[in-house]
Amino acid sequence: MFGRLRQLSFRTQVTSFLLLLTLLLALASGEILRDIETRFLTENMTRQGQHALTLLATTAVDAMITQDGSLLQTVADEAGRNDPDLVELAMVGVEGQVLARWRRPDTSGHELLRLSTPVTLAGERFGEMRASWDTARINQ
Repeated sequence: MFGRLRQLSFRTQVTSFLLLLTLLLALASGEILRDIETRFLTENMTRQGQHALTLLATTAVDAMITQDGSLLQTVADEAGRNDPDLVELAMVGVEGQVLARWRRPDTSGHELLRLSTPVTLAGERFGEMRASWDTARINQ
């Protein structure tokens, strides 16, 4: 192979080298940009997920205080129906008992983003909201 390379003109050798170098730089740049974009999207999804959980906790604080399981289940079901990336949402009481849970079927093997936030009112804790989101769209 190197014998054939020596037979090529210097100009052809330089052009071939520059083309190969350009190809390698393009591939490396693409991988770097993909990594940066994935990190950005993950941070954005985490921020939005935390915001959504905080809003749900604020909305459901009265039901958490009274441990109204049917109302909490309705909130969990509606949240699950309206967020296509939400995989699981659990509302847990102070003593660790699950008051309501919604879970999307057939999500095994997916990479998940798991977040939680306390449910508080006037500094007193009444439980916790836990959620998991599918990160498949980020990793495409």
